[in-house]
Amino acid sequence: MKKRMCFCSLVLFVFVSCNQVAQKEIPGMEMFEENPTTINWENPNEKVLETFQADVSVFSMNNREGTSVLRTKYRLSLKMDDKNILSRLDFSDEFVGENLRTVITNEEEILLLSSNQVEYRIPLQEELSDFSFLGIDNAYSRINLETVKKESLKLSFDINEKEKQKMIINIPNHYFLNNQVETRLSTQVMYDTTQETIAQIEYVSIHQDGTEVTTTIYPMYEEKDGIPIKIGSVTVVDSKAAGLLEGFEGVEYFNSIDEIPEISDEELEALAELGEIEEVENMKYGNPADLSYQETIIEMYNDIEINNLDEDLFKIIEE
Repeated sequence: MKKRMCFCSLVLFVFVSCNQVAQKEIPGMEMFEENPTTINWENPNEKVLETFQADVSVFSMNNREGTSVLRTKYRLSLKMDDKNILSRLDFSDEFVGENLRTVITNEEEILLLSSNQVEYRIPLQEELSDFSFLGIDNAYSRINLETVKKESLKLSFDINEKEKQKMIINIPNHYFLNNQVETRLSTQVMYDTTQETIAQIEYVSIHQDGTEVTTTIYPMYEEKDGIPIKIGSVTVVDSKAAGLLEGFEGVEYFNSIDEIPEISDEELEALAELGEIEEVENMKYGNPADLSYQETIIEMYNDIEINNLDEDLFKIIEE
């Protein structure tokens, strides 16, 4: 069954090679530096990832709110070969109820499990094009760039190799389903030709109201015995509103906490006595007339296990 290309992982569904994209340009890099992961690969000489497991923590930050929030945690398990991927997510109790704690997918269906019993089976719709050769769904280590280039040439994709150590594939918009809500404007995959990994994925869409949304995905890698291993990802969603709302002319606003003027303890106490102090729990930054925003989603992997999977994890979908 062929599937239309979808740039997302099962949870975020919204996914880096640090060599090709300057680290200072990637938000949240310090989180990876401050929280190093562990990678257990008993026999890296095999050089082929057949299974992959990791504890995943997903954080999100919005420039209009100025806070970082832990959205979810789960155990990711993957079983991979040249043709397909089996994926399993086991969510932490604190983020889900007792029901539907596990999601398992293959090329044909999604299973929702509770206490390892199937509660729902959702068939995946057959779609138009199989772009698995691009490595989007299997970017956990090196990718065969010769295959990527060969198959892209067959489909007459635009291939740009002018920049040093980069190969950029542009995918025509007609390969993506458009609807009344949004229309795809461009789709681009950038590869690091030195590391043979995906360096960046970018797609741009325009919504019915004129809002233009650019989503950029940076897979993050760390070397293990000379082999790049994915340790997470950073996704930046940059939404630009088409215009300003009316009715907010002359309203004072701040773009960050640093712009808010400070007052002395004496002034604070005096205002409190007058009853003019109000605590704001969810401060919103930026022009209230401008609905533009930038959201950053960070997936961080820890306790990575390679080629050390309990086969029983996928028994229920392989039967």
